[in-house]
Amino acid sequence: MLSQPRPQPKPSTRLTQALARRAVRAAKLRTFQMLVWARDRGRCRVCHRVVRRTTGLHPLRGEVHHLLTRGAHPELRYDVANGVLVCLSCHLKLQRHEIALPQ
Repeated sequence: MLSQPRPQPKPSTRLTQALARRAVRAAKLRTFQMLVWARDRGRCRVCHRVVRRTTGLHPLRGEVHHLLTRGAHPELRYDVANGVLVCLSCHLKLQRHEIALPQ
């Protein structure tokens, strides 16, 4: 009785690999944002207002701002020390360099 050769696993496609990488990055980003929210206790680090979690463009929407840009410092993308929680209005001002973060 001859045994049949084992079937080889199908190679994973580039699409499958890309989707897996995207899922890992999304999970890391969610964890990073959750840790920044917890550390800053739901308050804007600039104006100290209580911010909310929402998808709408509300002035009190909380956003996580990177102190050192993600493009220039990709190794710090998920570093909690590189992120601060700010409200939408302060985030827009930070991005336009109209204000600076208080020390």
